[in-house]
Amino acid sequence: MASGCKDNTSSCNDVKKNSWPELCGLPGGYVAGYIEMTNPNVHALIYLEGTPVDGETHCDRVRVWVNKSGTVVEVPVVG
Repeated sequence: MASGCKDNTSSCNDVKKNSWPELCGLPGGYVAGYIEMTNPNVHALIYLEGTPVDGETHCDRVRVWVNKSGTVVEVPVVG
């Protein structure tokens, strides 16, 4: 995992692939597309870090957190 990325865990363990630590530090648009390609059962949504979101878990969603430069800053996980 790239340094500076927050590590997350997924509560959705029954999905095909549920985390992508190898994608930290890469461009958010690329990461979202790659996630949807490797797990077609999820939708990857890009969020600017600090954006308020609900606390709900959805096993068909991956939040891709990026900084102002568009770089992924947290491990993307299903939920």
